[in-house]
Amino acid sequence: MLQNNYYTTKKVKEALEICERGRARALFDQYCNRLEIALEEREAKSAITLENMQEIAKREKTTFVYFSRPFEEEIHVWVVKADRTHSRKIELPEDFKTKALPSSGGETSRQSLIDNYLPDSRGLSFKSKSSSEKEKEPGESTHLSEGLEKCYQTLITPIEEWLDGERLTIITDATMRDVPFAALYKNGPSGREYLIDKYTISMTPSVRIFDLLHELKPLNDGSALIVADPDIKEKRLNGAKREGEALAQKIRKPTLLFDKKATVEAVKQAASDASILHFACHGSTDAQINRDSVFEGALCLTNGKGEKELLFADEIQQLDLKADLVFLSACETGTGAERREGVIGLSRAFLGAGVPSVIATHWNIDDHITQKIVSDFYTNLLDKGMTKAKALRHTMLKQRLAHPDKPHLWGAFFLIGK
Repeated sequence: MLQNNYYTTKKVKEALEICERGRARALFDQYCNRLEIALEEREAKSAITLENMQEIAKREKTTFVYFSRPFEEEIHVWVVKADRTHSRKIELPEDFKTKALPSSGGETSRQSLIDNYLPDSRGLSFKSKSSSEKEKEPGESTHLSEGLEKCYQTLITPIEEWLDGERLTIITDATMRDVPFAALYKNGPSGREYLIDKYTISMTPSVRIFDLLHELKPLNDGSALIVADPDIKEKRLNGAKREGEALAQKIRKPTLLFDKKATVEAVKQAASDASILHFACHGSTDAQINRDSVFEGALCLTNGKGEKELLFADEIQQLDLKADLVFLSACETGTGAERREGVIGLSRAFLGAGVPSVIATHWNIDDHITQKIVSDFYTNLLDKGMTKAKALRHTMLKQRLAHPDKPHLWGAFFLIGK
């Protein structure tokens, strides 16, 4: 592997540039086509250098934290700032390494990095969007908490001295797709110190994509499409409906698709004319439109007759959207298929459709807490004029203060894009 050859010979600049050029290549081509970038300029943007990355970091007032896992036993990480760059190789401890897992096609692929430390992050016994029961105390939440601390020690502690400023933009490969960076913590003199306590955190598929996202010209006319509580028998989401109704009061030009109106066709027709797309519904993490699809994931809508109808990620990425933000208020919407391109799922599909910012989730989310998170987020965004990343951070911090030892209630949310 060329990246590793450069890294082992201490050519860390060249190693980073090679790594970056291999990330999200199909999405890069999509954006170049969308923005009608000429071939010569496209080639220049494709051949991004470390100096280009530092210029982008300076312009956007952020620090890029770039993780790459070329081998099972090690991670290469770069911290790219406006005026300097640091790099370190992290040797993974024995309990952090993963084994090859059988896939549905009988092949093997590496396990998600987080699965080994957080084996129960997808199956915690707390209330999710599909539950109408009273909130339960998660009997296995200690596994999550221990995993979050171990991930901090492994991924953040080796580079902590280089992190400063307020904003971190994180790039990872697919094996780190489920790491909830905002909720990683260390124990300090006054208790847990979460990464989100110090930084506004967002994710992006690559630095090139991050740069191109700022060239998009989304709608900003106060409009929103709000899809909530689709009519699916025995799987109604009363909390999601209340969430949608409350959000509609904050929006100047809302379009509401609730109950029987929340069909796939209705969403497709209305989505292209909204500045904000908000989905409060069930999510399906591994649904594919066909076996040949590279995308995984779907939103569970209705056929208008009480039966489920799926809006597949494939269909979403083919839409021509002008929205500035998509909020996927559903379970596990940040997951997807592991490919060389990265994670190919719902959030990636909306990015491919032209949306510069997507808020998604790492795991099943609590119905009651999610209503509060959504309400506070849009108050911060629309009423207080915060950026999307900062609005999400302040929203999560509010729940972090209310539930300091229960990151499963608030730590699932993350922003990908800009």
